[in-house]
Amino acid sequence: MTLTTPLPTVISRSAGEQRRRVLQLYRDALRAAPDILEMYRMPYGLWQFRNRIRAEFAKNLTVTDHQVIDVLIFKGRNELTETTEQWKQDDHVQRFFPKDTYAQPERQVRPGEDDLGRRADGRGVSEFLANFYEGHSAGLRGNDYA
Repeated sequence: MTLTTPLPTVISRSAGEQRRRVLQLYRDALRAAPDILEMYRMPYGLWQFRNRIRAEFAKNLTVTDHQVIDVLIFKGRNELTETTEQWKQDDHVQRFFPKDTYAQPERQVRPGEDDLGRRADGRGVSEFLANFYEGHSAGLRGNDYA
């Protein structure tokens, strides 16, 4: 038994009504952009966020089937509602942007060390960390633990 009943997609009566619904969704998304940026503390400018919204609508510009457009409107409205109601986590909203849009800072490695902090001569990692990296226990209970 489900707690909520699934909502059917609204079937547009005419192409004009469908166009109005698409434009209303587009306007609502653009108007919600400043709030979304603030709520999720995103490192983008307002113009970048709005350009990404435009690109998402432009991606579906060639769709001509009215049933498909109705489904896209329904999905877009749900995405906007979930985002503005903060039902999403930060990383869900971050996935809306391509990976190269926001460069993560690179990890600084000290000279003479690899990514795990080990020195080229083998020093720098304790026996505990070496066992940890290999997947062994901390050695507190011995090897016969259950």
